[in-house]
Amino acid sequence: YASPGVTHTLLVGHDPGQRQHVSMFLKAYRFPEDIRRKETRPRWFIVDEVTSPEATVEAHVADVLRRARDKWKTNLTDHRGRPAADGGTMLVRIDPHTRSGDAHPGQDLYAVWRSLGMTARAAAYTPGTTTPATIKKLSRIDMVNTLLCAVSAEDVALRRLFVACDDHGAPAAPKLVAALESMESNDRGQPEAEAKDENDMSHWPCALGYA
Repeated sequence: YASPGVTHTLLVGHDPGQRQHVSMFLKAYRFPEDIRRKETRPRWFIVDEVTSPEATVEAHVADVLRRARDKWKTNLTDHRGRPAADGGTMLVRIDPHTRSGDAHPGQDLYAVWRSLGMTARAAAYTPGTTTPATIKKLSRIDMVNTLLCAVSAEDVALRRLFVACDDHGAPAAPKLVAALESMESNDRGQPEAEAKDENDMSHWPCALGYA
């Protein structure tokens, strides 16, 4: 996903919203036991979250960039304001845009991220094209659940998605954890069927799914 000479060291999933904008930060790691098992797929750790309530997307992107620079040392600049020679950059995956209608963001949202030096792409593309692909809600949820969960007790080592915690056990993404622990399908098997009001918890899992 990177241009020649670009190193992405932080993956960001972004879910734009009318009430709030949410972005999740992820980093990939390989552990010694994975290397011994010749497991080439990384394990993903959710290491941070940024929520900007009642804010413009420009304000949210500025919040994300500030956090990424201060805490994760990505997208740094030199004394002249140019991209620093060392350090990595963010790769941002966003709710796929549409060419018309208001159900999804437009391409102008991507331009805001790119204007500040971040690589911004749709969360999915139609294979072999540059056309953003629709992500079905159930497909997104199933994918996240598959990464989070082990098939059996013997397969715990195959889990590939974790929420990082500090030394006291506090999660790095508390709003995401609260959402994952509180949300479930209704009796008809429908997820996220409630109204999109101030109590909506879907933004954080959505942003994770886009990442």
